[in-house]
Amino acid sequence: MGANMEIYKSLDAVYAQPRLAGYIRVLERAWSELDLSSVLCVNHVPTLYRIDSKSIVEPDTLIKLHRRFWNQGVARVLLVVDPKTAYLLSGLQWPLQGGHPKITDPDDADSPLLDFLELATFSEQEQTIIESVRTGDFYRVYKDKFKQTLAVDQSLTENLMSLRNHLIRSEGGPKLPDNIAHNFICRLLFVCYLVDRGIVTLDRYPGLHLHEALFKIGDAARARDYLYKLFKRLKHEFNGSMFDADLDAEKEYLTAERIKAVIDLLRGDEPDTRQPSLGFWAYDFKFIPIETISGIYEGLLPRRGKRDQGVYYTPRFLAEFAIDVAIGDNKDWHKLRYLDPSCGSGVFLVTLFNRLATWWEIEHRDQEEDANYNERKDDALRKILRNQICGIDRNEQAGMLACFSLHVALLDAFSPATISEYIKQSKFRKLPKLMESPPAHADDENYLPVIHTRDTLNLQTGNDEAFRNRFDVVIGNPPWGGKARGSGDIAFQFLEGVKPFTKHGGSACLLLPSRLFLNLSSNDFQAQWLARNTLHRVVQLADYRFVLFSEAQCPCMIIAFSPEPPAKSTHEFLYDAPKFNIASRRQGLVLISEGDRKSVPQARLRQAAEQGMAPITWKRLFWGTPRDQRFLNHLDTFPRLRERFADRKSGWIKGQGFIPDKRDRKGVLPRRWWEDSHLFLNAKSRRFGTDNILFEQDCEQVGHQFEVLYRSPDRELFLPPAILFNQGFTKFVYTDFPVLFRDAIQAIHAPAGEEDLLLFLLAFLQSDLALYCCFHNSSMLGIERDVVRLEEVLDLPFPLPADAPSKQAAQIVHKVANRLRGEKATLLRLKRNMDDAAWLDVRAARTPGLKQFLDEMVCQYFDLAESACWLIADTVNVFKPSSTPTTADKFDLPTLLPVQEAGEVSGYTDGLQAYADALVSTLNGWAEEQNSGWRVAAQGGVDAASGLALVSLTLVRTPEPYQDVPLTGSVWRRLFDTFAEQRVIERYERRIFGFDGDTFHVLRPMSLANWTRTAALNDADELFAMLQTGRRAH
Repeated sequence: MGANMEIYKSLDAVYAQPRLAGYIRVLERAWSELDLSSVLCVNHVPTLYRIDSKSIVEPDTLIKLHRRFWNQGVARVLLVVDPKTAYLLSGLQWPLQGGHPKITDPDDADSPLLDFLELATFSEQEQTIIESVRTGDFYRVYKDKFKQTLAVDQSLTENLMSLRNHLIRSEGGPKLPDNIAHNFICRLLFVCYLVDRGIVTLDRYPGLHLHEALFKIGDAARARDYLYKLFKRLKHEFNGSMFDADLDAEKEYLTAERIKAVIDLLRGDEPDTRQPSLGFWAYDFKFIPIETISGIYEGLLPRRGKRDQGVYYTPRFLAEFAIDVAIGDNKDWHKLRYLDPSCGSGVFLVTLFNRLATWWEIEHRDQEEDANYNERKDDALRKILRNQICGIDRNEQAGMLACFSLHVALLDAFSPATISEYIKQSKFRKLPKLMESPPAHADDENYLPVIHTRDTLNLQTGNDEAFRNRFDVVIGNPPWGGKARGSGDIAFQFLEGVKPFTKHGGSACLLLPSRLFLNLSSNDFQAQWLARNTLHRVVQLADYRFVLFSEAQCPCMIIAFSPEPPAKSTHEFLYDAPKFNIASRRQGLVLISEGDRKSVPQARLRQAAEQGMAPITWKRLFWGTPRDQRFLNHLDTFPRLRERFADRKSGWIKGQGFIPDKRDRKGVLPRRWWEDSHLFLNAKSRRFGTDNILFEQDCEQVGHQFEVLYRSPDRELFLPPAILFNQGFTKFVYTDFPVLFRDAIQAIHAPAGEEDLLLFLLAFLQSDLALYCCFHNSSMLGIERDVVRLEEVLDLPFPLPADAPSKQAAQIVHKVANRLRGEKATLLRLKRNMDDAAWLDVRAARTPGLKQFLDEMVCQYFDLAESACWLIADTVNVFKPSSTPTTADKFDLPTLLPVQEAGEVSGYTDGLQAYADALVSTLNGWAEEQNSGWRVAAQGGVDAASGLALVSLTLVRTPEPYQDVPLTGSVWRRLFDTFAEQRVIERYERRIFGFDGDTFHVLRPMSLANWTRTAALNDADELFAMLQTGRRAH
């Protein structure tokens, strides 16, 4: 999973890199206020700031630098180098107040200091440190000091959410409406921004921050009067939509008691708990990017309303990434007109405005000293607002937040001294009106209606002259799911609803739920949609679900498309499926490796949709490597399990258990048909799935639990012989007695004469092969929830013995059946001499041995090659346990483990050697098939300090065992230099896969994900293709 890395040593170098357009403004401020020496970017995201000081850095200076750095919230590592010492600090640790001794103690859990090195030591280790930041291993080393919950955006969000909740719930005055609470908080932070940026000086308290002035006032009633006097002053000076509210009416709600809560929050006391929290002394709005504030404010919208409508705020880094996807390689991006159809608090609009404004500034840098420069700049930025960005949202409150964000972004484009003069001298003299208002404003030059309170999905909106076919790019994060518009996912409607807004040749880029194309019932929609639209790129972000959206109910993807049919039948689109990796600890860094990217013919997806196979096709693209795709295609040639149920007279029955109902208001639902003494299996029982045999002791009498049934399947489903399994596809049991169960349990019943085949089916369903198939085929497993639907189970390959690859298939079936019957007999015999708890322990202890036997039998039945077994084992033991991590703080995922420390993962006791042996055996197997006299031998090693691992292949006459050779910095640096000079790798791609003389090298980050046997098989294929085409590397 290589990551692009570049170090920029000047702003001129930054200006020259178009991919940094979204970060230029924050980098300008960082260079100016922090006196940066350089910025290290990973995949075009600022990651490490370096400051070189000519004098010794005192502790208070270090505290001040870190506080400013933390407030910007963009880079994650701060490196400060003075004549004696190099200091490394975390951007995910709270800042300290001046004079705090912890700043010099890296061992203190609350200190942002990660480490300090003497200058000579740092000079020796500098390249290794930089490389470890790129690979992400740096975050593993200092994992306890990179806590996303302590980031500036999350900290400020928690503070403001606490204040909002207290204001709304408090009884110190008339009940405070949500919109007034939000507008007040929004305006409060706007004042903080104006004061911290030096745009406004506080009356009677010049030089103080707002929170300091309120502390000085002390009395809550006087503080309330002071605030609203200040608001009115700013309304006169700035105007704009931010101050349209009736301030006198609002003031009646914001009583002295509520203002006291505001002061408590600013001081650092939680209003509801009186417990200490991070006070406003820590925040400096001079540094917090407006994109961050915009996202924070969207997070303040009422949670219940957001969930009902499927709305979740868009993190700043995800918005930047989506805009990069939308723009692609279009060099004229700055000339385009953009629409956000569900703009919320405006994070996309603010990000686009800043990029467009920055582009204008760079293009006119040579005119900065002109007398009328600011006037022309103001005119240019207003043209951007008028002509290039537009937002629609049903929620007027969200629109007000968007206006606020854009006002701040507009002011942010000018220096503080310039703003005060600009306000005085501008022909407008006030901020523009950005919210759509009645036609009375039509002739007002200061009326720039960027934000429209409309319903995008209403046909009248799309047909309005102001919107119809007016936009080059429609981009945004529309609502997902939701109850507000009846059944069906709103996201489908947005996917269809962008066409009226786009120009001919225009495009759309939307954040949508991953399930949209994975839903089993979406085939008809996909077939029609793919015929009418042209996909350009899909980025499946399911593995980043909880990293990007901590509250999201489902994962998301980015879809870039044009609402017009493909121009060619051979059209292909890019499908990216990045996997969470060690560098993902640095939020906003979505790394896409070569293995994560595929070029997919759109016609293939459309054909799959027409055949009812689109969800499976999409799912296989997610985790499936080329080797997996071939193996899965091979398995597709076998008959499906569902064929056992094609003939209703066969006696095979499948289904889910009954669904009870307590209401039955109309009295028409069926009643239970069983006796109280009938046995019942609870899906939540810890006894269910202890092993593969169900005993009567594992069940309970059903009693009077369920009197009314909402749905009841065929009664024969509850009769023996049958196998029962849960929807999580983790528990599988055979029963030879009648048993009831609810719909959380799925079952297959067979006629008595086919009990052996049913028992073999049990062995297959519990096998790693079946789990492998489900992981790559099931719409939800490894994407959203660990659920495998019954319909998906029925699609598993299950040839009868006559059709099975093994000539011994019939004997294998009988062998498995006899082993399972024997297991039950053995367990019943053991039960006679022990109590129930001990018996359960024995059953659990015997399960691994039984599973190993059953898995071996299944592999023999399907006649699987060793390479197929590697694919299966890696999926089950490495990839599935690593999928969709619940937090960015995860380091114990199998894919993230350093390969030399992955001994507990099945198959990787020997670490890197497992990869090397698989690669060598595959290549030597081909050489033997071709009667070649040459073989390959491998040696390899790991450099834990840099986070890199290397495997090198050489030609030999006779096979040689793998050799473990230490990897040093001088080796990998020489290889990077050599390959860069040969121009055989991407300019910034820090990985190697190619020849250096007669030796073939594979150099990658040391995480196990890069060194599995699955990776070895795919690398062998790639190496063979290189040799066939004469390429030396890629």
